[in-house]
Amino acid sequence: MIGIVDTADEITQEWLPLDETVGIIPGSMVRTDFQAATDLLGNDGSFFNLGEVTQLLIVEYDYQPENQIRIGRLIIRSENEG
Repeated sequence: MIGIVDTADEITQEWLPLDETVGIIPGSMVRTDFQAATDLLGNDGSFFNLGEVTQLLIVEYDYQPENQIRIGRLIIRSENEG
């Protein structure tokens, strides 16, 4: 993690510094500030890299290896887009 990275839940939307030891669950939001970046690792091994001024909302995340099910729905917004 580089720079300022915050997390909040979709209901309260209270932004707090990201604790890298806490898991991200559906309804979680992660945002990066200017000149910040972070890597997120899913429990299924999926990898997300968020660059600067980006916000990620985890809408749905379901991993059931015993049933070979892997579902992820995300919303990603970046202030750097065109």
